[in-house]
This record gives sequence, structure tokens and C-alpha cells, in this order.
Amino acid sequence: MAKLGKNVTVLTASTERQPAAENQGSGLFTGLMVEALKGAAANITGEVSPASVYAFIDQSLSAFQQRPMFKSNVQQFISLRNTQPKISLSELHRITEFFPAKDDEHALDPSYEKDPSPEHLKADYKGKDPVKVEIFTILQQYNRLNLLVPIGEDDMYFAAMNSTSCRLTPLGQHYWRLVQKKLV
Repeated sequence: MAKLGKNVTVLTASTERQPAAENQGSGLFTGLMVEALKGAAANITGEVSPASVYAFIDQSLSAFQQRPMFKSNVQQFISLRNTQPKISLSELHRITEFFPAKDDEHALDPSYEKDPSPEHLKADYKGKDPVKVEIFTILQQYNRLNLLVPIGEDDMYFAAMNSTSCRLTPLGQHYWRLVQKKLV
């Protein structure tokens, strides 16, 4: 039994009673650690933290009998490394523009879609709106990053074509709060 000092994090390949898996002569854990630090464990803004490294490795090893160990005695995580953000920060900052309150819905209509299929258009369609098309492109990025979901449709395209709306997910609301407080 060892006591962790302040500001110490330990991440090991396995418990003391488990063998560490090998992959072509190299440790599987080591390979996953390298991938995590290259960016596979990065959050939306590109930061790689000790917790995100552990989560990535733990999920990757779930098919194996090997369980990595993670112990930490910190008050807050630091970023081990910054990688390319999954979305530009200027586009992420627009989240509070599109959703003035974190629980708001953003109404969509066919004018948001840059290439609507004629079979999905209604008789009152007035054409695409370049400003809305730009916004929709960003909203679709948010959707791919699990920051928002369409309401009543499985796909953002059909949400626009059927004039429904979209709303922030819990993760989207988290980033909305970060942007609103100027923490990202």
C-alpha cells in the first residue's frame, strides 16, 4: 500500500496480478498510450488529459482481460498535450449565438440545406439562404461531435427539410457553459 502524494497521477498497464498483453513484440498498453497522446484521447478543443488517456485506454482494452489502473491525487487535471481541435474555436464560440440559452432549440427549415433533394421540397420553398447554409454547416459539425441532436428526425438533413429543430446534448450544454463563461 502506497500513499499518493499531491499532484501525482499513476497509470499502469494492468493490475499486479494480470499479465500485460503484447502486440507484435510491443506492449498493447504502450501502443494505446502513444495513440492517446497523439490525439486519440483529445477532447473537442484538442486537450489530452490524464483522465482522457485512461478512458481511451480502458475502452480500447475492454475486449481483453487486461485492466489498466489509474490513481490520481490532484485537485484539477492539466493538459498533457494540445492537439488539433476537432472544431475551430471560432466556430465553437458561436454556440451561444445559435443557442442564446443552453436549453433553447434552434429552428430549422429547408433554406438551411445547400443541396436539397427536389423530392423533399415543398411548394412554398423559396430557395437556400447563404447565411443559413453557413450556420447549418457548423450545426452539422456540432452534431458529429455529439454537441447537438435533431429533434424528431434521425438526421440533420431531414430536420431541416421537415422544418423541425435541434437542441444541445448534455455535452453541448457543457461546452455552451464553457463558452459563455469564456473558459474556452
